[in-house]
Amino acid sequence: MSLTSLLDTLAATGQRLAVHEGERRERADQLLLPIWNWLQEVSGLTEKVDVNWSTVDDALAAEDEQAIATAVKDLIDSLESSDAQDFENALAKVRISFAMGIQNAQEELKAKGLEAQSIATLFLPIRSELASWLHREESDQVLTRARSALTEVSATRLALSFNQQFEEDLRQANRFRQGAMVFFMLAVAWSIIAAVTLPQTITVQGAVGRFVIAASLVVVGGFFTRESNRHRSDANVWRTVQLQLNAIESYCAGMPRNRAELLRFLLGASVFSGPRLYAVAAGNNGNGHRSEAAHPSEASGDASLEGSLREILGIVREVAQASRANPQP
Repeated sequence: MSLTSLLDTLAATGQRLAVHEGERRERADQLLLPIWNWLQEVSGLTEKVDVNWSTVDDALAAEDEQAIATAVKDLIDSLESSDAQDFENALAKVRISFAMGIQNAQEELKAKGLEAQSIATLFLPIRSELASWLHREESDQVLTRARSALTEVSATRLALSFNQQFEEDLRQANRFRQGAMVFFMLAVAWSIIAAVTLPQTITVQGAVGRFVIAASLVVVGGFFTRESNRHRSDANVWRTVQLQLNAIESYCAGMPRNRAELLRFLLGASVFSGPRLYAVAAGNNGNGHRSEAAHPSEASGDASLEGSLREILGIVREVAQASRANPQP
């Protein structure tokens, strides 16, 4: 076994890797491509340290080469696994097996009398890659945990704020509804009283005066009804926003990163840029009709999100142009 046979293994792995797509493929490339590039260059590195290439080529022990080949095969197989943890374990297995193989190869060359400086020249590039992988993985884990905690806290706080607004609008809706009921009952009571006490010799001015009072009570009751409906509609929006904020991270957990970020952007833009934008992102074009992007049967999830995004950006552009055309005094 040798470094050359390991290069052949990775060449075959590249062919299998080419048929896959997505985030897992990219992460596998990030791990395997530096190894592939180093293996292609290591024969040239031997010229810099004036050492026989065959000596270096045979430095990798058979069991180490087999362990690396097995780990790489498991990594490719895990690309199709439904369990994300299987893929993470396979990545770690490749790193560990390759690091162990390199360490043993260094010890083998040292036992053959190769100077430490020469060994460093041969193996430092890939050892630096291994070290950067480990550092990057640890950093990514820390950042992921921090981002997750921050996002969770922020979403929770935002949800609480919208819940407070929901409760306030609901209270206002109930107050206006109660007021409307009072004024409608007063209008009915006044109409009954006016009808019962209506004298036979009432003048036109008196009849009009009684009618105006009843009509005024009905108008005030209608205004209170409209305000009650408006606050209740706003309360429904705030409740929907609260539920979406509470569920957004769980909903995005299984999505590809780019689609999850797009969905977060759509939610943020729709919530914080006005009710018309919110209606668009929710699948309503603002005129009471469902937008085409809201129908999963007509387009894929990504296309729906991108369609909503384009529509939102179009509305933002319209608002900006209107603001420039009609500047506020």
